[in-house]
Amino acid sequence: MATILGNGLITNLPIGVIDQDYSFSSRNIIRNVNSNPSLNIICKLNSIKEAKKALQEKRIYGFFIIPKNFEKNASAFKPTTIPYYFHYALLTAGSTVYSELTKTLRTISFAPSLTKGLALGLDAKSIEFSILPIKPIIHPMSNPSLSYFTYLSSSFVYILIQILIILVTIYCFGTEWSKRTTGALWHLSKHSTLSLIIGKLLPYTIIFFTVYVIANSVFLLAIKPSLAASTIIHMNIACFLLVISTQSLGMFIFFIVRNFRIAMSIGSILGSLGASLAGITFPVNSMYEPVQILAKALPVRHFTLIMQNVIYGNNHAEFVFTEYIILFSYTVLPLLALNIVRKHLNVKPHAQTNEI
Repeated sequence: MATILGNGLITNLPIGVIDQDYSFSSRNIIRNVNSNPSLNIICKLNSIKEAKKALQEKRIYGFFIIPKNFEKNASAFKPTTIPYYFHYALLTAGSTVYSELTKTLRTISFAPSLTKGLALGLDAKSIEFSILPIKPIIHPMSNPSLSYFTYLSSSFVYILIQILIILVTIYCFGTEWSKRTTGALWHLSKHSTLSLIIGKLLPYTIIFFTVYVIANSVFLLAIKPSLAASTIIHMNIACFLLVISTQSLGMFIFFIVRNFRIAMSIGSILGSLGASLAGITFPVNSMYEPVQILAKALPVRHFTLIMQNVIYGNNHAEFVFTEYIILFSYTVLPLLALNIVRKHLNVKPHAQTNEI
């Protein structure tokens, strides 16, 4: 995971072109598009059918068409278009091809207006102001290189591990339940709910927390070698809370459902949804209200808020103190669920039985 997107921005995505004009302008457009570091024109195609086949075979991720009489129409200031197509089933590649082609071709589209303005005696600055009245000056914060590695790779590691945590937790108790050994487990814990939970999950807590500590050392130092030691400490605390809160959610799901297969299915769904609802690839505030509520019910969302504030926002832990409290509060869920199960089965706290 540390090597995925390690070179930063995606470059040299293969695309194609259909040149139906064969003019000086069309060759100039092809050179301009090919000069974009994110794109690489690897083939000239003869028809849309051929281009579509190359797109389906994933030999290219997109193509654009320079129509016949393009230079003639552009010189006469007649409306003309350059259509382009891209493979959006591959989200990252498709969105990159779309944005880079749009940016490059939009710049080219200003050329006729510039030529016409100069012919009318206007100076270049006036023409530029009329075409682009507002010129944005962009200063990316916390990720000035716009590197996918900085923001996506490290974040997805934490999300991937939380999926494993929730599934392993459900599996631990699910196997006990399916093998009908919960009575022995309850007896070994001396009829203590807290002892049962700690004794069963503590080894996994240590294992997953160790993995998170290693991940923090690898990714945080790679992203910002100058990070303060306090930032890494805050992240380690947040990771520990993420582990125990996710384990608590897994236990809660199992003890409420009390069906191994259904609990594993629910855990898989919630763990996978964490990748979308964490707010890394799409802002949670822009989602539908019910989806926002679901996102707040997942521990990984609160962990993401801590991570973004501590690492990228350079804020102190007190800015996300509420998120720390929420993560810790998840530990109450398995205690409540076990009490619900005990009451449902009419099991007394000090009775030795084959069921919890």
